Amino acid sequence: MLLVALCAGCGDTISTTGLQGEGGEGGGDGFSARQFYLDQVHPELVQSCAICHKSSADCTPKLMAEDGETSYDTLKSLPGMVTHPDNSNLIHHGAHTGPTLTLAQETLTREWLSREFPTKPIKRTQVQALALLGSCMEFDEFIDTGVYKFAYQQTQFGPCGACHKTGEAGAWIGYNPEEMFVKNTRLPWIKRLVHPVYDKDKEFIEFRPSNRFIDKPELSNQCGSAHPSALIPAKLEQSLVDFLAVSMVHYDAENCATPADEDAP
Repeated sequence: MLLVALCAGCGDTISTTGLQGEGGEGGGDGFSARQFYLDQVHPELVQSCAICHKSSADCTPKLMAEDGETSYDTLKSLPGMVTHPDNSNLIHHGAHTGPTLTLAQETLTREWLSREFPTKPIKRTQVQALALLGSCMEFDEFIDTGVYKFAYQQTQFGPCGACHKTGEAGAWIGYNPEEMFVKNTRLPWIKRLVHPVYDKDKEFIEFRPSNRFIDKPELSNQCGSAHPSALIPAKLEQSLVDFLAVSMVHYDAENCATPADEDAP
C-alpha cells in the first residue's frame, strides 16, 4: 500500500524565469520544473521523508534517495506522484504513519507539480472523484454492512477506536458511528478506504479498495511496524468489502448527490 512520508519545513520560492529546456510530460517546462524540485523541494523532503522512503524495507515504498537527481527520477517513475496537483498523492495522501503537509509545504509542492503539469486534466481529477465517491456513500449501508464495528476490533494493545477515534495517523475509526461515517467520506480519511489508479498520461481513471483497515494490523509484524497487530475476522473484513462495493455501484452510476465543490469536467 502506498505510504507517503511528508516533509517538515519549507524554503522560499525561487524564480526560474528564463530557464530553457524540453517540455515535461504534462506540457510544462520540464527543465524549469526539475530545477525547481532540485533547488526547492528536495532539500525539504529529504530531511523528513528519506528516513523511511529511501528504501523499500519494512513494506514502505521507495520514493526517494539522498541525492535530488535520483529522487526526482524515482518520483517521476511512480504512478500518482508527479502529476497534476489535483491528482497527486504527494498532496492528497494526507496523514498516515508520517505527517501530512503543512499549508506552506503544500503550496511549495503544488508550485512544483503545476510546473510539471500546467494544463488542467481532461478527465475528472482524483480530488473531484473522491468528493463524488464520498457523496455516494450512505450511512444506512455503513451501518448495515457493519463497518462501524472496526472501532471495537481488539488488537494486542486494545481496540482500534482507542487510538483512532479522532483520526490519528489518517484513519478515523471512532465509537460514534455517525461521526466515523462522515469523516470517512472526506479527505484525508477517505484515502484509507480507496487507492487511485492512473492511466499512461498520469491522469486519474478509477479507484480500487485500499484494505488499509485490514492490512495495517494484520501485516504489522511482517512489516516491522510499531502498529499493534491483530487478525481481522473474516466477517469484519467482508463488511468493508461490501460497503465499498455498494458505494462504488452508486459512484459508477453517478446515482448520488453532486458535491458542492465538484468541478465536473
